[in-house]
Amino acid sequence: MPNLQGVHIFKSFEGEDFSDGTISGQYVDVTFNRAQFQRATLDGTFLNVHFHMANLADADLSNGTFVNAEFTDATVTETQLKQAKALVNVKGPNGEQL
Repeated sequence: MPNLQGVHIFKSFEGEDFSDGTISGQYVDVTFNRAQFQRATLDGTFLNVHFHMANLADADLSNGTFVNAEFTDATVTETQLKQAKALVNVKGPNGEQL
């Protein structure tokens, strides 16, 4: 159950497993490529963040703020995304604007 917190700017996480963990803090210009977030809690602020082919199955996004975020080919439902605290200019897994 790895946790990730703090401020992360211009960073890339490749294939990391955050399942069952808590992701909090601020993320600016960050890419999560093929990362695992199953049953994780995303409590942070995500600005210009790209979740590319990330697995967010059963992740709790309800306390997350997502601005200019993309969930390209990610495993996540529209219902999960719409439970977020805030969505501004967010694209879902099929490129749809939410």
